[in-house]
Amino acid sequence: IHQDVKPANILLGAAPDGGGLVAKLADFGISRVVPELAATQAKSYVKTQNAAGTPIYMPMELHRSGRVSVKVDAYAFGIVLMEMLTGRPPRDPETKESLANAIYAQLQDPKRFMRDIVDPRAGGWDAKKWRRLAGIARRCAEERVPERCTVADVVAEIDALAGRGRRRGGGGGGS
Repeated sequence: IHQDVKPANILLGAAPDGGGLVAKLADFGISRVVPELAATQAKSYVKTQNAAGTPIYMPMELHRSGRVSVKVDAYAFGIVLMEMLTGRPPRDPETKESLANAIYAQLQDPKRFMRDIVDPRAGGWDAKKWRRLAGIARRCAEERVPERCTVADVVAEIDALAGRGRRRGGGGGGS
């Protein structure tokens, strides 16, 4: 579990095949290896006394209970996707409202609200791909933990949006 997924920890480099960019997660200084999460579904989190990471990218259950799971990384990834789609910061500097709260209703119906929330500086977005990516962001940043997906749940969808098939042996991972 990385525990600090945020734009500053995502590095971009040239794809090996020369076809665009590839993102790599960096800074594993506070990550946790939790083998029991992979070994059993009975316990799907680990409890910590000291929550680590960047607070705006942490879901409420981590702030309240100290429960760290792969869904903590998924929440942060959803916030990163929302930032990318909207061009807005994770928290409004004036109102202090989180981006996830600010656009949650619009993400329920991205087809209807696309023009309201997509960043016009991002260039031309294929509307269907934007809606699919917005749906992934919403599912990752879902406040209700049981309904929140994991990043592993959406890897194939993201690969398909990027125009590549899912590669094997390339470090898929569980966060």
